[in-house]
Amino acid sequence: MRAVAVDTETTGVGLRPGFDARGEIDRDHVFAVSTCDESMKTRWWEWPVNPYTRKPSILMKGVKELLEYLKTFDTLVFHNAKFDLLGLQNVPLWNVRDVFRRWVVDDTVVMSHVIDSSEQHGLKPLALKFLDYPEDDLEELLVSTRKARRIAARTEGYVLGDGVRADYWLNKVIWPDSKLCETYGRGDAARTMGLWKLFVLWLKDAGLEDHYYKRERPLIEVVWNMEQTGVTLKPRCLHTEIRDRVEESARRERQFCKAVNDIAGIESINIRSPKQLANLFYRNDKLPSLPTKTLTKTDYSMAAEVIEANLNLLSPEFGPARPETPQVKLLRLLQAYRGEYKKADYLKTYNSHTRYDPDGSNPRLHPSWNQVGARTTRFTCSRPTLQNVGVRGEMAVLRSVFGPKRGMVWLCCDYNQIELRILAALSGEENMQEVYRLGGDIHQQTADLCGIDRYPAKQANYMMVYGGGKNLLRRATGIDDMGERFFKAYPAVKRYFYSVINQFKKKGYVYTITGYRLYPPEERPYAALDYVIQGSAGDFLKYAMLNIHDKISSVRMIMTIHDELVVQLPKERLSKPLVNEIRRCMEEPGKEWGVETPVEITIVRNKWSEPRRLTM
Repeated sequence: MRAVAVDTETTGVGLRPGFDARGEIDRDHVFAVSTCDESMKTRWWEWPVNPYTRKPSILMKGVKELLEYLKTFDTLVFHNAKFDLLGLQNVPLWNVRDVFRRWVVDDTVVMSHVIDSSEQHGLKPLALKFLDYPEDDLEELLVSTRKARRIAARTEGYVLGDGVRADYWLNKVIWPDSKLCETYGRGDAARTMGLWKLFVLWLKDAGLEDHYYKRERPLIEVVWNMEQTGVTLKPRCLHTEIRDRVEESARRERQFCKAVNDIAGIESINIRSPKQLANLFYRNDKLPSLPTKTLTKTDYSMAAEVIEANLNLLSPEFGPARPETPQVKLLRLLQAYRGEYKKADYLKTYNSHTRYDPDGSNPRLHPSWNQVGARTTRFTCSRPTLQNVGVRGEMAVLRSVFGPKRGMVWLCCDYNQIELRILAALSGEENMQEVYRLGGDIHQQTADLCGIDRYPAKQANYMMVYGGGKNLLRRATGIDDMGERFFKAYPAVKRYFYSVINQFKKKGYVYTITGYRLYPPEERPYAALDYVIQGSAGDFLKYAMLNIHDKISSVRMIMTIHDELVVQLPKERLSKPLVNEIRRCMEEPGKEWGVETPVEITIVRNKWSEPRRLTM
């Protein structure tokens, strides 16, 4: 197998082509490509950038030469493959789908995560740590680019980027003989190749080859396709929701300000000022200071978790009802305002990221899905994030702006209580396993065994999965001895819980059910169980995605939100055999490791917020 590392230099990070509501957007472009083969020989292709338009003049001769050179290899190595492939997609003669058919695609970011999930996966830090490769080339390029930007700013018509890193190309414009960008680009390609050679051996020595070659590497193409498809939304609903949320947040702000005036005698307060809020809740003579205090560098914190902690103390959800104090009233009004403001902010972000076809149709988002974004193997999402779009709760309203385009349907495939089922299997807890075998209600059983109501029992179940200690259990349920009650009800869980913590303290890492090694934070040993359970659930989801990609060509995966995978298909393709095949693909990984992971599938024909249970 012959491999070559490939790195691109671009005029910015906004590489995705498309149109916004006003027409074609000004996207960024690749202006140079560097490579490094296994003998550490580097090569460089560069195209001049027009400083008045920021667009490169890509010469076909250079592109053909680059392609012919790459065809002499069978493996392309990238550091963050999706970024480089997105840039190369805009280069003439390139077809990224052909890339996955023609070459094996390796990604040293993904390899790094498989080796150590706690590692910082940036190219420069990794190369410095493992290859002792200095960063002198970067420092020199940054200094020169800052100087070039100052000169260009005095040149009429020159268009500068959003930051220094978007204008590396400018050095060649100001100083035609400059080689700084080339040195930097060749250096990044060499770093990537050096890391790849190291990681190939490391994966083998650590026994981690299957996790990378059979799961994470094939997922690179799956995630690429998911991003390319995008998530369609409904602009009218989006604009209506933005208007409603902005109006509601303004109403909530007025309510808060009036209450502050009535209770504390303050005629004017900026609800978005942490300092003014700290003065209100901690230094006002007419209002007792809040019991929970968290100091920042500048003042008392008014972060969401601090407000929640104070509400839990002043007005606990469980136990005897207490009268609403002035503090509680103001905290709840502040919470309500922030909730509406946050929703409006997310909706505005969706609007700014919306892309259309040239004729103004097919409005959609193209979020970035990161398969190694979390230390627990879970996906993360950015630009924009969709991970906060809950099924229930105050953020569920965000789902109303998404939905399939005409002629399509979505199938929402959601694992049923997958974390608790994994906990039951790994711990061998018979009391839990029996409930699932009989199709019972695990939360009601916990309530019965612990002598509490179902809702706090549900809180306790999930708090254990997420590695909650006694204090968090007490806060979540309102019961002082909830930890003792839970472990008495499920003694095997108690034994497993402490065995995982002891393993982590001895070795510094834990294993998921499939053998994927994870590194919880050293200062949080109680989070070890959370890493095992969340990581195992992430394992199953990733294998399910590979199953669907390999076995079902008529559907397209468009997003994954926690335990939910959403696929899109033409409505005429919808059939009972297809639905059953999707279910098999998703449940098969759990069965392979001895866990029943039933999947609930709902259908969305209009809005994501209006799913319907499939009756076929």
